[in-house]
Amino acid sequence: MDPLTIAIIGGTAFAFGYGSSDFCAKKTLDRISDLNTLFYMQVIGIFLLPLYFLIDPTLPEIKIESIAMTAVFAIMYASANLFLFKAFSTGKVSLVSPIASSYVVGVAIVSFLAFGESLSGAKAMFIALVVIGVVLTSFDLKQLRNGFQIGDLGSGLKYLIPNFLILSFMYPLLDQFLDVDGWVFWLIIMRIFIVIFLAGIILVNRGKFIVKQAGQMKTWIFAIALFEVIGFLGSSWAYSESSDMTSVIVAIGGLFPLVAGVLAHLFLKERLATNQYFGALVILGGLTLLPFI
Repeated sequence: MDPLTIAIIGGTAFAFGYGSSDFCAKKTLDRISDLNTLFYMQVIGIFLLPLYFLIDPTLPEIKIESIAMTAVFAIMYASANLFLFKAFSTGKVSLVSPIASSYVVGVAIVSFLAFGESLSGAKAMFIALVVIGVVLTSFDLKQLRNGFQIGDLGSGLKYLIPNFLILSFMYPLLDQFLDVDGWVFWLIIMRIFIVIFLAGIILVNRGKFIVKQAGQMKTWIFAIALFEVIGFLGSSWAYSESSDMTSVIVAIGGLFPLVAGVLAHLFLKERLATNQYFGALVILGGLTLLPFI
């Protein structure tokens, strides 16, 4: 199979997997808490991720320092996703998903400042375009006729700010950490630490593992984990087999908010203001073209 075909298949899996996962998360969060949803999703992911070993059975060199770093990444990832799920539970998927995907901009900025990666004028322009899109999706223009109020900002936006900051710093560091053979092993260990961390939060806060409701929503919870793993395995396979096609993979995969938005429009009957639709398209356009700059 030629590299371009692999990139297209992997990018499509990325977009379909993560977009569908976002939609399923919204359906589940309407019934059980964000904390329990993320907990059970990660438990399922622990058993699904090893499927990658069917593609590449390589194991890494195991060091105490690497285990400690994996635990740190687990706390960061779990915290970021708790904020994301909180945004999904209070806002619309059609808005939350494209705004959440803009963490790619933060990653580019941090990579430039901390790791010396190039940031051309054209790339800066597309980053600014994404920021404009985020602003446009953050409020309903029709509701501002009587003046701007902080409450006019899109519901869930306040949870996406810490999500954006955490992922902007985490992914450049995680990318450096996983640049080894057998890296998927560390992601499985990371999932285990995430489950331990989330279970600890539930117990410390004297919360409950919502087994009955989770059982009723088991199909949706499994779907969240399955689609996330499809997105992850598809993109990872494409990255490893077509290293010179990264921009194509990221460009196609970056359309995952469109998948989530279409599903939300069809099945959740979500409707947005005109400026919010336009803002979402601006974000998607900026993120799709950014990898080619």
